[in-house]
Amino acid sequence: MMPLTSAYKMPLHESHYDSAHSYTLRDPSSLEVLIVGAGLGGLAAAIALARTAHSHRITIIEQASALSEVGAGIQVPPNCSKILIDWGMKEAFEAASVQPRAFILRSYKDGKVLSGYYGITGEEGYAGSEGEYGGPYWHIHRADFHRILVDKARELGVQTCAVKLSSSLVNVTFPPANTRPTAHLANGTTISADLIIGADGLKSRCREILLGRPDPAYNTGDLAYRILVRKEAMEEYERERKEKGLDSPSLEELLKEPAINFWLGPNSHAVCYVLKACALYNIVLLCPDNLPPETNVAPAEPDEIRVLFKNWDTRLQKILDIAVKEQEAYARADGTSQSNDPARLCTLVNSKTTKFQKWRLQNSRELPTWTHPSGGFTLLGDACHATLPYLAQGAAMAIEDAQVLGLLIAKMTRKSQLPDILDMYEQLRKPRTTKVVLASTDQQRVSHMADGPMQQERDRVMREYEARAPGGKAVDPRTGKIVYTRQDGGRGFYNKWADWEFRNFLFAYDGEKEIEKAWERYLLANAAHSNRHAVGARAMSSARI
Repeated sequence: MMPLTSAYKMPLHESHYDSAHSYTLRDPSSLEVLIVGAGLGGLAAAIALARTAHSHRITIIEQASALSEVGAGIQVPPNCSKILIDWGMKEAFEAASVQPRAFILRSYKDGKVLSGYYGITGEEGYAGSEGEYGGPYWHIHRADFHRILVDKARELGVQTCAVKLSSSLVNVTFPPANTRPTAHLANGTTISADLIIGADGLKSRCREILLGRPDPAYNTGDLAYRILVRKEAMEEYERERKEKGLDSPSLEELLKEPAINFWLGPNSHAVCYVLKACALYNIVLLCPDNLPPETNVAPAEPDEIRVLFKNWDTRLQKILDIAVKEQEAYARADGTSQSNDPARLCTLVNSKTTKFQKWRLQNSRELPTWTHPSGGFTLLGDACHATLPYLAQGAAMAIEDAQVLGLLIAKMTRKSQLPDILDMYEQLRKPRTTKVVLASTDQQRVSHMADGPMQQERDRVMREYEARAPGGKAVDPRTGKIVYTRQDGGRGFYNKWADWEFRNFLFAYDGEKEIEKAWERYLLANAAHSNRHAVGARAMSSARI
């Protein structure tokens, strides 16, 4: 793969250069694109391509029999939300999401605050996520995220975008065996395309085809319990506690405003936040893997969770107790609730029995390349850079991939440039996604420290910063008002969201700006390449004379 500063294989010609430093086609053409996988990344790729000026013919194949997503809550950080807003989905996401006001890291023992990142919605003089990074921070149910993308893809591609369900990919053959990359499906169908995008997730068949060997996901040693509980049930408990004067844990602090609460503990941590217009409380418990070797998803006994968290903050234990009682009630229900009812949604993510569900956390190894040498096949999202959930950036990275690939393809002047475009896509995206993957893995180490000297030092450093600059707020001595200050615990700070340098790396990413710089380098390299050819041609002509 050539560096962006070197001459690319295809010199630019048969096009004209305009005053805005972009090339336009004399005879606009389109690509036939096949996207493997109709998850968040695959749908985002379809949207990004459908938004370009070219009339691309887009087909998505999906091995599932229906377009749907399972799971619970998902976080949409500003580096992702600003792309979705640019794609025209702000209203849909705002209607289905909640904005947290803070990230709060707590001690597992008593729930006391260790460190925070505050003012995300812009209150009390803070710049807020939108003011600082150009996009809000959303919490949304994964099924809603997926539904909004499906609706947008259909809106943009009614004439050109088809989704073929129950289509399992077996193999892809490449030139010179075929004139174009060709996908071979389990039902015997073949689909040829100018570009095939593998967006088929962690257990990607496309990744194995690119590598030419099996590449199964590996176990990370952790698993996740994913639980939803009605926030109303927590509020009912709190009202009863107050009315009866019960000597039991108060949930008032956790209920009063939307926030992402983390409890950091030995070998485990818990994450809680609200969803569905604050109707649901999303709970993710990340713990050591105790699943049998060949089982990746299984029911979990309520007592199993109680034992794991018996020495944790009594408020977290109470929330889990409420969730258990709710789950038992759901299991006894007659199944007549509506699909969008909060209670029904809880059963979908937890289980239709009295048990919760637990998912093994798996990952893949970094790839040497994402693109095939033939220049018509590439990977996107978890298929090439699966990310552990500790920084909530997995879906965001896939959306960024789609944006960059779509904008680069929009700059094409002819199909022969596609290999160069895929080279640029990988060179722009791979270093960033690698850093995010490594940082996410490192955050597991920070969050899961066992009790002892390292944990005590972590807590001391975070508490000292919190006391010195609580929430990054300061009092203006002239007015006495609280004003926004930069929230920065310093490079390598344990709370990565309060590490200004790293937070900027995550949230301030501007894919369009990166593309413009890369494209300028590409044009300069091709201009130099063309000049060398012109000089060589004149020299040969002079020699003949």
